[in-house]
Amino acid sequence: MQGRLLFKNNYSFFIPHIVILCEELTDEQVSQISSKFENRIKEWKSSLEKSKKEDSLQISHRGT
Repeated sequence: MQGRLLFKNNYSFFIPHIVILCEELTDEQVSQISSKFENRIKEWKSSLEKSKKEDSLQISHRGT
């Protein structure tokens, strides 16, 4: 119950500020932000794949 209240209070506090920020962004800024997120997602996916391969190698070495 307290978690929901905390979420609601934070949500209510930040949403107006986020809306104001977003309204003031230029198209160029939106493109830059989008590019940053896309690059970060690619890094996360690459890191995840690397981690999966390492885990797979460790499991296969244990099995031999």
